[in-house]
Amino acid sequence: MNEQHWQDKFEIGPACVERFLTTERFSELSKLQVNLSGVSYLRGEYFVSRRTPQEHTLLFSMAGAGSLHTAEFSQRLGPNELVILPAGVNYSLSLASRFWRHNWFQFSPDISWYRFPKKAKVLNISSSQNIDKCMKLLLDEETKAKADPLVESALTQLIKRYLLQLLKPLKNAEPSPLHKLEQQLRSSLHYPWTVAEMAQRLSVSEAHCYRLFQQEFKVSPKQYLTRLRLEHGSYLLRESHWSIEVIASQLGYQDGFAFAHRFKKSFGVSPGRYRRNYN
Repeated sequence: MNEQHWQDKFEIGPACVERFLTTERFSELSKLQVNLSGVSYLRGEYFVSRRTPQEHTLLFSMAGAGSLHTAEFSQRLGPNELVILPAGVNYSLSLASRFWRHNWFQFSPDISWYRFPKKAKVLNISSSQNIDKCMKLLLDEETKAKADPLVESALTQLIKRYLLQLLKPLKNAEPSPLHKLEQQLRSSLHYPWTVAEMAQRLSVSEAHCYRLFQQEFKVSPKQYLTRLRLEHGSYLLRESHWSIEVIASQLGYQDGFAFAHRFKKSFGVSPGRYRRNYN
């Protein structure tokens, strides 16, 4: 299809059912820089075409079959296939069987925790059941008068973890200059990292190190390190019986008070309250 023929078009028949997860209802999704996500159950009439969309899209084909068309290729989509549609790439989606179910996420164009490729891609994945379960549990929360913020937070963090696991092969194929350093940070969160040492590991100046982090993650090196520490801290609070002081030492904080102060500032509750509510 020629570039001038692409247009925004939505032809969705009455037999199609789409359930949406919005950031207005689930504020934790905004931390993943998700603008909108949902689960689509499609039958009958379905055709969606996008011209230079502003958002990045991930689509998990779960059951049945659909068709993807871009300016570069066309492909039938079956179960356990992940479609990566970067911002600015024209595409269309349609049914290729009597039924098609897929889960999807639309991300902000300036997403900081993952670098989307320049071109559309389709990956065969072993399973997307974990993503599917998290989506269904979030939809269950939507039926309640008020969603549990701790359940929402835990499910959102699980979604991010599963997405990174599924996208890892693609990330390895297009490595970021910060990828190796990021792995070192994750494996040594207790270490007293300085910007000077991070810059030394990258063989760049401190100023250039700061610019690299801003370009890749939209935060400073220290802010990104804090993000990694708190993400792992929330995991340890949920999955271990370690004391707050032990967790703090594992994350490089001087004491439990320093960790608790930073944790509450980020999550809105103390580590102890977070653990009690989760359990």
